[in-house]
Amino acid sequence: MRGIFLGLMLPTLVSAVSANAGDHRAWIETSVEDGRLLAIPQVEAGHDALLDYELTSTRTGKAGSANSSQAGKLRVKHGEARTLTRLRLSVAGEDQYLLSLRIYEDGKLVAEDTVNYP
Repeated sequence: MRGIFLGLMLPTLVSAVSANAGDHRAWIETSVEDGRLLAIPQVEAGHDALLDYELTSTRTGKAGSANSSQAGKLRVKHGEARTLTRLRLSVAGEDQYLLSLRIYEDGKLVAEDTVNYP
């Protein structure tokens, strides 16, 4: 009898775990101050988790192009919003930036955001 009950409940439990896999939220706030682009990547946790993040910035402009990236891990609690870092990027003339934030849980992409400036 218990085996039948577990057999009926297992698909429900698997669905609940899968539903939680993508409930984190990621975004990049930006502003311009004193000729610098301020970028603040953030994540809000949908459940307690150990997350990995990757942040990349690509600048293109008159002087050519440049890439930078950083990555890290953070432990988050359900409902917690965290600032990952603060980037101050110089902006000159025709510079354009592409900022990309990706959040992973157990190697699976669970949230992302991309910002173009301007």
